[in-house]
This record gives sequence, structure tokens and C-alpha cells, in this order.
Amino acid sequence: MNTKIKQLFIYVMLFCVVSCKTIPSESYVITDVMSAKEITLETPKKESVFKLNIEVLGEIKGKAYILISESSSKQKNNIRIDLENKFSKNLSVDWYSDQCFINYVPVEIKNFDSSQIIIKYRFDTF
Repeated sequence: MNTKIKQLFIYVMLFCVVSCKTIPSESYVITDVMSAKEITLETPKKESVFKLNIEVLGEIKGKAYILISESSSKQKNNIRIDLENKFSKNLSVDWYSDQCFINYVPVEIKNFDSSQIIIKYRFDTF
């Protein structure tokens, strides 16, 4: 009985490895950090999405934040990531949409020549 459970576990793990696809990450760069932005990220493949991975990195002089949502409505459930000075933030969440809406909101930004924000993202699919 114990051997059968181990075999079943191995088959399930193999199935997950073979059936779950990881799409290479893509990126979006915000160079004008002084202005608010609305960004729509989409998966290149129209398959069943189950996870969203986002890394936000960069440098700004001041404070800003981004709101991440499955809906373009700003009133819907948002995930907020605060950004300040030099940062590298990671987010990995269950996600069931082939789109992600991001609102970039500068709060207290001073002009800084080398300011930029890079948003790396990946939708994991079945």
C-alpha cells in the first residue's frame, strides 16, 4: 500500500511538471516617474492562468505606489506596493485572469535624471 501511494505521488508530480507551463518573464519600463500611468499587462498565451509573478525594481527620488488589480475599475480589490528611493519588491499571487491592470501613482517625486521603474511580470498557466 505504501509503495502505491509513493507511485501515485510521483505520477501526480510528473503530471504537474508536464502540464504547468511557465512563460518567460516580460517587462514594462516607466521612465517618466513624475506622471501617473495606467498599464495593462497581458499574457501572450490565452491559456488558464493560475499565478501572477511581479518584480518591481528601480530608483526614484521620493515616494510612489502601484495598485495591481484584475479589473480596470479602480474600486475593485487592489494590491498596493509602496515604492521609495531605491527598491526591489516581489509579489507572487494566485491569479485567474489573462490581464493585470496596474496604476502607477507618484506621491512625492522630485525630478531625478536616472529615475525609472521596471516592472517584470510573468503569468503562470496550465
